Order: sequence, then C-alpha cells, then structure tokens
Amino acid sequence: MRGRFAVPLGLAVGLAACGGAADTGEPPWRMTAGPIDLGPRAQRNLCVRVKAPADEALEVSSLLSVPGPGVRRVVLYRAQDPIERPQPYECAPLDFLDGRAEPEAGGGAGADTPLFIAQGPAPEAVRVPGDAVLRLRAGEMLRLEVGLANPGDLALRTSTSIDLATYYPDPRRVAAGMLLCGSVAALLPAGGRSSRAPGVIGTGPGIAAGREITLPPGFWRPPAATTVFAMGLHQGPLGAGMTVEKTSSPDTTGTILALHDQPETSPIKAFPPGHALAFRPDEGLRWLCSYRNSGDQDVHFGPAPPGEMCFLSLYHLPARDNGPPWTTPGCWQ
Repeated sequence: MRGRFAVPLGLAVGLAACGGAADTGEPPWRMTAGPIDLGPRAQRNLCVRVKAPADEALEVSSLLSVPGPGVRRVVLYRAQDPIERPQPYECAPLDFLDGRAEPEAGGGAGADTPLFIAQGPAPEAVRVPGDAVLRLRAGEMLRLEVGLANPGDLALRTSTSIDLATYYPDPRRVAAGMLLCGSVAALLPAGGRSSRAPGVIGTGPGIAAGREITLPPGFWRPPAATTVFAMGLHQGPLGAGMTVEKTSSPDTTGTILALHDQPETSPIKAFPPGHALAFRPDEGLRWLCSYRNSGDQDVHFGPAPPGEMCFLSLYHLPARDNGPPWTTPGCWQ
C-alpha cells in the first residue's frame, strides 16, 4: 500500500479531483506549483521539488498537465538534488541542457532528466499503453518546472499542476521512457543581418525582416525493438513550423508523421492503441524546424533568454533504465 504523506504549503500532492484512473488500483496524485504572482508584462521561470509520496515504488499510467493563466511550459523531471523545496523558487529554464543538475546538487550528480513536457495554454496528456508504465523509485525526488509570461497590463495570480495516475507496483509490466531530442547550438541572426551563422541553412548576404530560416535536420535512429507511442513538438515564439518524418537518414525525406506551425503550443500526438510507431533497422526519425527572427538582436538556442528551441519529445517502449544511455547527439534521456 502507498505510504501516508503530508501536503506542504505551496506544493499540493494529493488526490486529483479528475477521474480516469479508477481501474488502476491507486488514485491519482497531484503536484502543484503555486500560487504564483506574475506582474504586468513579466516573465518568470519557477520550480518546486518534492519526493514522490510513497514508501514503495510507483508505476505511472498517465500524466496530465493542468496549466493556469500565463503558463507557457511545464516540465516534470527526475531530480538529483535530495532536498525538497515545496515553495516555488526561481530556476533556470531547461537547465538539463547544461549537462548537470541544479546548482544545489554540486554539479557532479548528473543532469535532472525530463519525464514529461507540455507546452501551451491547454491541458495535455500522455497515457502509457497496455501493460506498460513509467516507473518512479520509492521516495524519488521530482521537480516541476513552470515557464510563465504575462503579456497584459494587469498583474495575475496563477498556478499549474500535473496529475499522475498510478498502479500498484507489478514487475510484469514493461517500463516506458521519454527521450528529448533537439537543437541547442544554432543561432538565429537578427532581421536584415548576415545569415552566415552555425547551424543555419540558406546563408547569403542578409536576411530580410521576417524571412524564414530552416535549421539542418536532426535525426534519431532507435535501438532494435523500440516503439514510440506519443510525441510532442516544441518551438519558442519565433517558430515558423516543425516537421517530423520517418526516414532512413537525416538527408532523406520520408513519411510525414507530424506537422506543427503554432509556436509556443505543442499538442501531444498519441498513436492509437495497438498502433505505436515501429521502425525497421534502417529507419529513424528526422525533424526540421523553421523560424522567423525579425527583431533587432540575434537569438541563440538554449536556456538563456531570449533563447529559442527545437525539441522533439518521444515517449517510447521499452525504457533504458537498465542499459547504457542513448548517445545520439542532441538527445537527452
């Protein structure tokens, strides 16, 4: 049975009001960051960190983001730092890109690893198919990161939550995982300036304001017997479109699986039960991201503002918990 737990101020970890997990044997629990105050035309990136509220391992069958007003991005991590911080605190966005944990962990513990990422104002869900689960260790530390922006002239108070529906532990279930791939080294030159920059296709004497720039394609070839049951496409405010294809190489076009042209939103694409995305030995996923930078400053990729991103989140079977990390350049596990 699940152990007893308290609900600390600022982070509610309790029974979710929504349904959908009645057949799992365990009620869902909720992780909430808030309340958060956001001033007029302000941007903030906040985190909370808490232990999974159980004295034994948990098996997660679904995750649901419930963003409040002003929430742009929600990321759930396996955290390395052993100290709980239930009150929202300022944190660097997407700091796993630095290849280390948060500063309090001393750096050498390794990066926090993302489990789930949702982008945009609407709720988003990932449901693990069949007898598969996302596994959490007993007492595992979790971190919830929230990216916020208030474009209006009035202050607002907001919060955001993630609901996790759980099973009783069962070793017969298959462990699922999440892999995040993308570009972090590219530069988007300011409108009208030279486009000769690392990672930019179509270089020339200059870029007229609003002209599109397409980055070199990314590519991931999965290990044998890997299937993908859901994916998310992620760009920032300068995004002009993202395409994901199944193909044999980064230089070869293939079958289009997903198209997305709404920056700062990312509806998660789930494949129907029994129809998860499978791969032949010569196949993988290729993604392309396009942008328009009509501003007066260059924009770099990565966590430092005003950063951009080109990310593909892949929810897959089986997990790699007992094997070596995948070493695909530009991917984080």
